[in-house]
Amino acid sequence: MNPLNRTLLCTALLTATASCSSGDATSLKGEQAPKLAESGDAKAEKKATKPKNVADRMTAKGAKSRTSGAFLDGAALKWTEILRATPEAVNVALGDPTREGGGRISCVRFLPKRVHFACTHAARDYAHPTFGKVTVDFEDGRAAAVSLVGFPQSEGEFSVDAAIKAAGIKAARPPRPQPTDGAEVYVWFNHEAQLLIGKDQFLMRLSTVDRDWEKTKLEVIFNGPLSEEESARKKAHPTAAREQDDRPPEMKLK
Repeated sequence: MNPLNRTLLCTALLTATASCSSGDATSLKGEQAPKLAESGDAKAEKKATKPKNVADRMTAKGAKSRTSGAFLDGAALKWTEILRATPEAVNVALGDPTREGGGRISCVRFLPKRVHFACTHAARDYAHPTFGKVTVDFEDGRAAAVSLVGFPQSEGEFSVDAAIKAAGIKAARPPRPQPTDGAEVYVWFNHEAQLLIGKDQFLMRLSTVDRDWEKTKLEVIFNGPLSEEESARKKAHPTAAREQDDRPPEMKLK
């Protein structure tokens, strides 16, 4: 083969090889493009479902462990029939109240931080065969806090575990001791108590004086995010409202 023919043949072979390589690269890019698009969509979806604020993050966090804390079957108090119920429904569960009072004009929530808002408040005491008495605080016509005041049937040395067991509750985690004068106070916030009725979540506060069962009180308190309507009623200075709370000290929610 003469030099000219050899040059033409090599040129043709090089051109064909380049075309094949280019075609393979184009094909590969075409196959990868949908996968990259899917990856982008997945990231966007993950970002869209990520909680945007503290309250949402706490709720999402609680959802992961919501089976850890619970109102126990056979509890002496029908928690699920009382919390967030109307006064009429609470009367059906507990009977007629032995005392009615209240009248505070400010309510408080602790999610994501302490906030006060204007509300209509009422408090009722009920007799109970297991506890000294049961106090229910109503906010805007719904039971927002239930307090067991006195554990006369409990025997032996006081303990946190024995108290919440007597109340028919299992907590998700140990409580946080809360410094105070004259009493031992233990607090479970939402993610520690993880007590749920539907989407409503509750915290707990246990207090005792001299570790005396008769002077022990357990509070289960609704602590959900404020609704838009409640947020419109936020209050900056709740001091005056506290002064109007005419209940005895052991009944007040601090």
